[in-house]
Amino acid sequence: MISTIPAFEHAKTSVNGLRLHHVTSGSGRPVVLLHGWPQTWYEWRHVMAGLAEHHRPIAIDLPGFGDSDIPHRPGEAAVMPDDLLGLIDALELDSVDLVGHDLGALVAFAFARLHPHRVRTLTLADAPLPVLGVEHPQWANMQHALWWQSFHKVPDVPEALIAGREKLYLGWFFSQHSADPSAIGPTDITEYVRAYAGPGRLRASFAFGRSRDELTERLRREATPTLTMPTVVLGGAHSMGDLMAAAQGLGDDITHEVVPDSGHYIPEETPSWLTARLTEFFNRPPTCLRSS
Repeated sequence: MISTIPAFEHAKTSVNGLRLHHVTSGSGRPVVLLHGWPQTWYEWRHVMAGLAEHHRPIAIDLPGFGDSDIPHRPGEAAVMPDDLLGLIDALELDSVDLVGHDLGALVAFAFARLHPHRVRTLTLADAPLPVLGVEHPQWANMQHALWWQSFHKVPDVPEALIAGREKLYLGWFFSQHSADPSAIGPTDITEYVRAYAGPGRLRASFAFGRSRDELTERLRREATPTLTMPTVVLGGAHSMGDLMAAAQGLGDDITHEVVPDSGHYIPEETPSWLTARLTEFFNRPPTCLRSS
């Protein structure tokens, strides 16, 4: 585990029978950061360094990822928002600025609809939102291009084919879906491979996709119909870009922006741009945002 970045505090907190690894820096109003696949908390390292001057960024390894415990339970996607709630409670946070990328954006989206009073602002970055019911005519082509989502849902086969080839497999995603592949260098890929090559880690990383229909059904039963908090939706100019605008109908205060010069991995490809945009969003006039 990379733990030598100055001013980053690593900890594990017990939640729902799991120890969840999280990394904290700075002080002030809490900002919870949720990573995507195939990444961990580590994807937020640059953004955390920028936010820490005025905020308290908390980057979480989602259950089964990074250095968090691997759950052994059915319906993983449907219960992951409960783990996030448990961690926020354990850290004694009232409401948070919640930021999610890729898979983490799906978790953040679900959490914000299930527990809107705990989310001060919501930021969703480059996520395939149709899997949670946000549709747009052009998404069909995009989802066809996301072939690995269907591949990862096949029981046992992906783990068997990828095991021992994690560097080749994960490296392909970073090289193919970054506008500037050098933004995620060899040291970074080594850290991600370490996190995904451990016993049971590949299987755990596929659990969300294999059970996401159960989360969709839970949202239909339990969640608020729209997002009630101020929300920013981001798409990389060389990735999901304008397609993320499909989320604008999910609430009354949703802003869509295209991130210039970025592919899919926005927090690592354009960390300065993202840090500045998040800081601006978090500091909107108090009349526009609920108090924390």
